Amino acid sequence: IFFATGSTSGTVGGHVLRGERSLYSVNARAGQTLTVTLTTPDGNAVFQLYEPGTTIGRDNDGLLEFHGQALHGAADGEDATRWQGRLLKNGAYLIVVGSTRGNARYSMDVKIE
Repeated sequence: IFFATGSTSGTVGGHVLRGERSLYSVNARAGQTLTVTLTTPDGNAVFQLYEPGTTIGRDNDGLLEFHGQALHGAADGEDATRWQGRLLKNGAYLIVVGSTRGNARYSMDVKIE
């Protein structure tokens, strides 16, 4: 996610098909505060947030799997739609958007301070 020059926030959006994922990364420094807010008209999209160094692979069925540490409150199964916290590491944080049922439309606001 790229922010406009001089800005500390940005918005992305789109749709994610059932069973698929949309992937985003945002570069940040330790000590900064990250806020991610996901809005969806049908209430059927959530995200996970992974720390820098996370790698992406595929399982035996060809589904994406993530090898890294998810941040508390935005891990798989926690169904995050908003997360805010102070970051502990420098680097690219991975945001993974998926649907909870059916196809999902969404807008995501990301802010780093």
